[in-house]
Amino acid sequence: ANTVEDTNEGQSSQATDAEDRQRGILVELAWRKSNCHCCKLPIEKGAARCGLELNNGRIWKARWCHAQCFLSNCTRFSRYPNSRKLICRGSGRTISKGDLFVRFSIGDASSNWLPESASRIFGGLAKLVGSEAARQWIRSSGCKADPISGDLPYEDVEDLINEMLRT
Repeated sequence: ANTVEDTNEGQSSQATDAEDRQRGILVELAWRKSNCHCCKLPIEKGAARCGLELNNGRIWKARWCHAQCFLSNCTRFSRYPNSRKLICRGSGRTISKGDLFVRFSIGDASSNWLPESASRIFGGLAKLVGSEAARQWIRSSGCKADPISGDLPYEDVEDLINEMLRT
């Protein structure tokens, strides 16, 4: 896992703004040790991590992953297949049938985002781990794309990903 020493000196430990935190996506340098919900290995203090917040009815709890695990295993690009409307967690806008969207999933928590809103998440991660590392990790997620569930392979969204990592 990348640590704070692997990133540019003087960067904020909080890569996303408070608005994104309220929407349930967290991107930060770990301030305490936690475990990755994806690979089950420890996330060391100071390592880049991503999380999805989940409300179990009484409290909000984060599902944490290493930044690499989040991008390579928990991020999917799809075209929305249904006519039932879906809401973008980042903007509140409607995701309609045929729209390209990004689904972040960690265990029992998931969040659907339109690409223009998800670019803040990718941009925050790129600030912590570097654009090239983020691009490589996303590229590996495309290898796991499941066309039956509507996932798009990396090659189909490469230009979009490059644009999102520039922001």
